[in-house]
Amino acid sequence: MMLLLLQIALLLVPEVVHCLNQDELSLPALKFAIETDQTRIHDFWSKSDPTPCHWHGVACTGNQVTDLLLTNKRLTGYIPSELGQLNSLKRLNLSNKNFSMPIPAHLFNVAALTSLDLSNNSLVGPIQDQI
Repeated sequence: MMLLLLQIALLLVPEVVHCLNQDELSLPALKFAIETDQTRIHDFWSKSDPTPCHWHGVACTGNQVTDLLLTNKRLTGYIPSELGQLNSLKRLNLSNKNFSMPIPAHLFNVAALTSLDLSNNSLVGPIQDQI
């Protein structure tokens, strides 16, 4: 639902649509899901950038997000299901945060995901069978 609303909003602003590809539209959902960012790292994540591949904690291959490594940042919030749209994501490290809520099942739609670290969070709920 959140991704649909984000996509509709981005369609209303054409210059933003040209900057981010479909795969990378998930990253603003993570920025939105973060309630507290004491390090203010996401202040520099801008939709108007030509690519998020230069954003702190984001690494890409061929302009596709392959690594999202946000370790030891003082963040609170939740893990958005839209991260499951990052089809080329291989490594996801969101350890040592204060993320809450369940791990979204959509996260495991990413077939390329080989490394996942969500340790030291306040996640709740059952562990998905896909893990």
